[in-house]
Amino acid sequence: MSDSGRSPSRKVTRRVASPSDSKPGWKLQISRFFLVSVIVHVGFGVAAAFFVVQNIQTKRKMTFKEGPPVVNATHRAIEHKVSMVQKKKTGGAPPQNRRIVSTGISAISLPEMPRMPSSTLMTPSAMPGMSGAGFGAGAGAGAVMSPSTAAGRGSVGGGFSFFGFRGATGSILYVVDISGSMILGNNDRTSYERLEQEVITSLSALSPAMKFNVITFATDVFVYQRTMVAATPMEKEKAIKWLKSYSPCLLLANGQLTLNQTQLKSPAFARHGGTSSKMALKKSFQLAPDTIVFVSDGEPKDDQRDKIWHMAKEQQELRTKKAVINTFAYKAISGKEFMEKLAKDNGGRYTDVK
Repeated sequence: MSDSGRSPSRKVTRRVASPSDSKPGWKLQISRFFLVSVIVHVGFGVAAAFFVVQNIQTKRKMTFKEGPPVVNATHRAIEHKVSMVQKKKTGGAPPQNRRIVSTGISAISLPEMPRMPSSTLMTPSAMPGMSGAGFGAGAGAGAVMSPSTAAGRGSVGGGFSFFGFRGATGSILYVVDISGSMILGNNDRTSYERLEQEVITSLSALSPAMKFNVITFATDVFVYQRTMVAATPMEKEKAIKWLKSYSPCLLLANGQLTLNQTQLKSPAFARHGGTSSKMALKKSFQLAPDTIVFVSDGEPKDDQRDKIWHMAKEQQELRTKKAVINTFAYKAISGKEFMEKLAKDNGGRYTDVK
């Protein structure tokens, strides 16, 4: 056939088939895989974050310890009281040393109690009356005192008594006249021994919290110790022996009451020949006691009265705490004016002992 006789030919176009045409669900599968992957990764991320945060919180967790229990003071006091009651119920009496009992006569006797004022004591300045006085170391006593001394002398010390006079002090000095006139004339062995016993009784009753000393004077001045000493039993015993060794009664023979002319001229009488009141008072101020008990039977022989008063005033001005001087005119014929003014000027009390 000729070409002209042929019918026009059709142009045939062939389309190459793509993979998508052959697998129509491929894209959908990829999308699903991607979505699942994202979800899984997000899940892992959340889990990791939770783990990290939880770990940090665990490390930062604070712990608190309980403090000591609070003790109530009232509760503690009640417990202590209950405990003490239980101990008293269950415990026995504390052990005691066995006592030694003797039926023999003891060589040690208690001192006599201080005598109270009687009609034989003329005490003009005691009229203000009674006033209570408290002392340190648990001691206390009612005191017959002048207004200047009624308040007591300091809080540390104790009480003392002398011929009915009672006072309070921290330290006391006994100044005792041992001149020959104490056992001459109306005075004798008995009267001096009465005075000596009064000093011993007063000294023996002193509290150990107190200090004391003793001076005897006549021609010269004699001092028991260089300083004030504690009133211990041993010290008081030594002082009493010392006082007795200076007694003018040692000049007398056994049974003799007063001195005779021969004894007045003996060498042994020399230290009992005068009344050196000024020397005794001057030495007293050097020892610096709180209270001075001055006992004499007469006028000073070592200086004039006004000079002794002036000396005492000067000595008091040198002290921060003035000494109280209580004077006792013991069976005195002279010297009463001197001792009365001495007590008045120095805050003490004058007593005339008959």
